[in-house]
Amino acid sequence: MITKDEILKGQEIPPEFEANLAVLLQRVNKFRLMYGKPMIVTSGYRTVEHNKAIGGAKLSRHCVCMACDFADSDGAIKQWVKENPEVLEICDLYMEDPSVTITWIHLDTLPRKNRVFKI
Repeated sequence: MITKDEILKGQEIPPEFEANLAVLLQRVNKFRLMYGKPMIVTSGYRTVEHNKAIGGAKLSRHCVCMACDFADSDGAIKQWVKENPEVLEICDLYMEDPSVTITWIHLDTLPRKNRVFKI
């Protein structure tokens, strides 16, 4: 199970992000359960300042507790999603195009036209 601590990494969040965090945790845990293997959070919540310092997207969903990244250096999670594309719809998640996220997988809850998207 992916925990609040894994997403926050010891950081405090504004109260208005608590609902976003609850939704994110519910959805990524459903995804994790369906995947059936451990997943390591590499990036969860980010302050705007930290996001800017690391060159994150200007409107990153990480900054409002609507996104997290998971280690995927061997591409196993991406391959599983490719073989089971319905999992994104079932879990109501959106995934950044895997050609951009080479060693990780980015999942978020922001509704978009396509379940797999490019920024």
